Amino acid sequence: ALLLAGIFGASAWLPFSQILLMGNRPGLHTAYMLGILGANILANAALIPHFGVAGAAAGTGVSFLVAAAGLRWMARVALGVRL
Repeated sequence: ALLLAGIFGASAWLPFSQILLMGNRPGLHTAYMLGILGANILANAALIPHFGVAGAAAGTGVSFLVAAAGLRWMARVALGVRL
């Protein structure tokens, strides 16, 4: 349920995850993907020791929300697209 909540919260922006590539910004797309990876690692490292499997689900759900927020910001700044 925790992971599903994170995916549900980000679901409006998930279809646009390739917009930086379509906007001819592959370097920014790579930075975006590394940011998602970093958020996932940090959230899981913080939550798994205290909450176990539920912490892993919550940490990954949080990384989906970070991905959505990062995508909205990068698309607006780099491409002038408001998502």
